[in-house]
Amino acid sequence: MNAMPAPLRWLLLGSLCTNLLLATAVLGWTWRTAVPAQTAPTHLQSEQQLRELPMRRLQRSLGSERRELIQASFAPEREPLRESLRELQQARAQVASALRAQPFEEANLQTALADQRKRELAVAERAHAGLQRLAAQLEPEERERLAQRMAERRTGGRRGRD
Repeated sequence: MNAMPAPLRWLLLGSLCTNLLLATAVLGWTWRTAVPAQTAPTHLQSEQQLRELPMRRLQRSLGSERRELIQASFAPEREPLRESLRELQQARAQVASALRAQPFEEANLQTALADQRKRELAVAERAHAGLQRLAAQLEPEERERLAQRMAERRTGGRRGRD
């Protein structure tokens, strides 16, 4: 025979469930903070991304048989692009430093942001030079595929919406 009254049993069962719930929440929180989430980058964060992602997109648009043409078109820009990217990363670090500065000085942030814009423009100019060389050597159908791919990226893959 069980000497424990029924209400006490229910109370202990409720306590056990609450403890299990809390332990699960703590373990989940610990796991989540210990393992960083894999998020999509909002901007290019490394030289590797700068080289690989656009090249892969171009190859998907044009086909792998055009890989050599793509690489040759961007080859003159490779080193200047790397240097421009390094400078952009430094400019982004300066923006972060200006944001963290105590006391905060708006003029420093404004200068850092202006430098970042200048560096972003330099990266874009280099990439656009390679794209221009590539486009000049493509067939009209290939340029159309490339334009469609760019439009899809701009709209997030949505078609027929303005």
